[in-house]
Amino acid sequence: MPTGHCFCGKVRIEYTDEPKGSALCHCSNCRHYTGSLFSHNLVILSANFIVFGTPQDMTVVADSTNLYRYGDSFGGVDGDRVLQAGYLDDLDEIIKNKPELDVFGTGRVD
Repeated sequence: MPTGHCFCGKVRIEYTDEPKGSALCHCSNCRHYTGSLFSHNLVILSANFIVFGTPQDMTVVADSTNLYRYGDSFGGVDGDRVLQAGYLDDLDEIIKNKPELDVFGTGRVD
């Protein structure tokens, strides 16, 4: 079962089953959240996603105008969770889930 944690280690996650997909996101929200030019995100069915600890909740209206709650829901929308691949403990798990597509490509830096 893949596991992961935040930088300070106070919040841990794990999930069962394979992610539904994987993408590089170039939206301004992901750029600001990661401090990078993009975010490598995995989409995981909520029923397969477990959070340990008490993440800080943060509500954001994304560039897409979708409302996302970060923290305990990890950007959950429509029964899915969006997990940044950098949370994962096992580099092989990140490599196995290579990005399948780019989203918000208008924000992409070439």
